[in-house]
Amino acid sequence: MTEGGKRVGPEEVGVLMDLLSHDMLNNNQAALSYLELIHSSPGADPRIKELAEKATSQVRTSSVLLDGIRQLSSYCEGTPAQATPVNLRETLAQVTRDVSGLFPHKQVTIDTTGLAPNAEVHGG
Repeated sequence: MTEGGKRVGPEEVGVLMDLLSHDMLNNNQAALSYLELIHSSPGADPRIKELAEKATSQVRTSSVLLDGIRQLSSYCEGTPAQATPVNLRETLAQVTRDVSGLFPHKQVTIDTTGLAPNAEVHGG
């Protein structure tokens, strides 16, 4: 990769990718804030609220994809993120609460039947 006609090494590319994805995540968070204002506005047209919900879903998906890019970039640099144990039940419960908060008029459930009480996954 070149920057201003000068060749940039993999480490510099990794740093630039990290900065770029961080800025994009910040922009996504700002967009989510505006969408939440629309969604929580009592006088907003129901169709506008529905479109805001759809846009919120797309922005959240974008953030998940950006996080995946950051992790891949980390592995490509040879410095993978440290894998730590994560309680899967707690994580799924938090996701359910977060999504329910975004869509209070819809029922959100995650079936954890068969999941061990202290199920853990390792992630970075």
